[in-house]
Amino acid sequence: LALQAKGAFAGCLDPAVKGAMNSLLWRLARMCIYRGEVADLAGDAATAIAEVSLAKRLNDGNEGYRRLMENLNRNNEQLLQRLTPREGLQLALVRADFAMGRAYAETILAADPENADANFAMGMYYLKERQLTRAEEFLKRCLIRHPDEPAIYNNLAMLQCELGKFDAAMVNVEKALKLLPDSAAVLDTRKRILEARRKQEATK
Repeated sequence: LALQAKGAFAGCLDPAVKGAMNSLLWRLARMCIYRGEVADLAGDAATAIAEVSLAKRLNDGNEGYRRLMENLNRNNEQLLQRLTPREGLQLALVRADFAMGRAYAETILAADPENADANFAMGMYYLKERQLTRAEEFLKRCLIRHPDEPAIYNNLAMLQCELGKFDAAMVNVEKALKLLPDSAAVLDTRKRILEARRKQEATK
């Protein structure tokens, strides 16, 4: 990796060596992404950000990966031109690509302000952008048509916990647990809220 970072392989013409290096970079990037997800679940945001940043640098230095993504992007552009807003939104949600979903969601919400999928896409987009108040607003709208969706209550509870709205977060996580009593993810959210509230009370 040190050699690659210094450009030692830039002039390499041996396909086997270049292929081996690209494969190594891709595997290391995947490992970093996995470690970032583990850190995120453990509440270690700094480590999660560092791991994702390292994964990006590894992928940026991977010639094979860059070519693959360029081809995929070209194919995606052709595909997206043929999709209706609802089809595009569903594709974005399946991919968890909320930046892509935002464009379709805005079109749908202009005609149907209470559309649950569109509001969810907007809420998750703003959550990723760390615009938590706007994210909360859109996630609440999801519940107008889907008042029994535990995932929405759980996401809303996590967001409200970050905003320091612990009472509201506990109300929503308990609703999620009522709908999905054995969910490890929801139980973990409840644990985080209780720990965050205890920390805040301890500093008073």
